[in-house]
Amino acid sequence: MIHELKIKQQYADRIFDGVKNFEIRKNDRDYQVGDIIIFKVLDNRYVYEYIDNSHPLTDTGWKIIYIHTGLGMKDDYVVLGIKRMEIVTNLCKGSDKDDNSPTNV
Repeated sequence: MIHELKIKQQYADRIFDGVKNFEIRKNDRDYQVGDIIIFKVLDNRYVYEYIDNSHPLTDTGWKIIYIHTGLGMKDDYVVLGIKRMEIVTNLCKGSDKDDNSPTNV
């Protein structure tokens, strides 16, 4: 399943820099290991305004690789361990593929 999640720029920066490899969320989406998160980066000043698509985290795919519940967590909240998905675009000319769609590696 793919989840589009809003994230403030200050947290998006830490994920993109590799400092933060987790996300704490209310488990209102039945997250599962293997699900994909697509982040939509918000302006720090205005919670509901998207910054332009120039933030490097915007629209990148992150795979949920671990879910922690229970001990130390507020009811209905989870810690999601995440890992960036590598996207490779088929740019080979003359290949049998007609499309240039991204391929997940």
